[in-house]
Amino acid sequence: MVKKNNKRAFTLVETLIMVAVVGIIAVISVVSLKNMRPDKDAVLVRKVYSEISKAVTALANDVELYPSNNIFKDTSKPNGIGEYTEQNKFAYNFVKMFDAITYNNCTMRVCEFVTIDGIKWKVTDNFSSSNNSQIEVDIYGKGKSSDIYYFNVNYMGTISVKNGEDNTDKAKSILKSRKVTAK
Repeated sequence: MVKKNNKRAFTLVETLIMVAVVGIIAVISVVSLKNMRPDKDAVLVRKVYSEISKAVTALANDVELYPSNNIFKDTSKPNGIGEYTEQNKFAYNFVKMFDAITYNNCTMRVCEFVTIDGIKWKVTDNFSSSNNSQIEVDIYGKGKSSDIYYFNVNYMGTISVKNGEDNTDKAKSILKSRKVTAK
């Protein structure tokens, strides 16, 4: 009597099809996970905007610094950040709001500093000649124009993305995507 073999196994074709399906699922999963990672530029732009907002709000709410229609009158001098002048009141006081690791002296209207996260800040105080001051932020501190964002702060403390710069549309898009007001 001949014994029948009742053992079943996958054929080569079935095995290859299964490997192909698993491979396709793996590729789709990897691509999906890669796209779920947040854009580092977007995270840093939101962080910078938030820090600017907190600093400006703190300055604006200090009646000693920001009485009605008298822009930033504090004359105290933080250690090692340059000369306080009538032309750099906002920039000077803005710098004091941060824990900077390096300062480039505040000059007539400009204060520059680097924060511990490597972000380079340049604050240009234009309140004595216009209604806005400019904050230039290099999010990676490398000097590449694609990493530099510009913000305006008006005399009422409103922050906006500066128009006419390389990253204006990108910054507005980033800030709008997280419901952060960017004018």
